[in-house]
Amino acid sequence: MASENVSHHKPHPEVYLQSAENLGVKPSECVVFEDSFSGVSAGLNAGMQVVGVLSSHTKEELPPCSFYIQNYKDIKNRKYFKNLESIIFSQKYKKRMRICFLLPMSSC
Repeated sequence: MASENVSHHKPHPEVYLQSAENLGVKPSECVVFEDSFSGVSAGLNAGMQVVGVLSSHTKEELPPCSFYIQNYKDIKNRKYFKNLESIIFSQKYKKRMRICFLLPMSSC
């Protein structure tokens, strides 16, 4: 989805909620990758776990995220996915879930 597909823009969660609905998954089953304050806020406001991408901001400049990576290239790094998996399937989530990863179009 793109910004022209929604009425409300980030930090409003509409883009993420609509994406989850279009994919047929619950927001709680989604992990958002975001590198902006408004994007992280939108993911959190949607009730999704958020991976903060530190390509343009520091941790301190973003709302608190579940996990952080330095840039989108880290997505290919197995070490990061191992750490991310431990967060996604932590005690908070006692059973395995379907997970939908939502990435900004510019990172694809």
